[in-house]
Amino acid sequence: MDNKRLEILEFPEVKKILAGYTSFSVSNEMVLNLKPLSDYQELAGQFGSILTVPMLEVTPAAIDSALEQAIQTANARLDKIGALDPAEITFTNTVLALDGLYYDAELVGNRLALIKETSTNAALREAATEGIKRFEEWAVSLDYPPT
Repeated sequence: MDNKRLEILEFPEVKKILAGYTSFSVSNEMVLNLKPLSDYQELAGQFGSILTVPMLEVTPAAIDSALEQAIQTANARLDKIGALDPAEITFTNTVLALDGLYYDAELVGNRLALIKETSTNAALREAATEGIKRFEEWAVSLDYPPT
């Protein structure tokens, strides 16, 4: 982002205000040296990575929906892996597929953990806490299915 836009958005002033909430000189210095997201995205791109800000759920219903969707999607992907003919099994369609499905499901779990720990809305924190419990029960059930 160019300097003119940063000035229009009062980015330096925002950093000064934010720095005023820090308790330690190191934290203060870190805040004052913050760069806009676009700078970090450009740097990440040099390494073939993509940096984005997560879209967080903002209602308890959205938390429930995101978690349910993540579990259903992961279960469907597990079923697909489990249905493979032994002659079709490869590293890509098993190990990488398992890694990918767990990564995608864990993104939802991580968002819920962030909401649980940082939201000022009690209903959201409670929904996130319950969602984390459901997510953990689902994850454990993969290793220890009910008999």
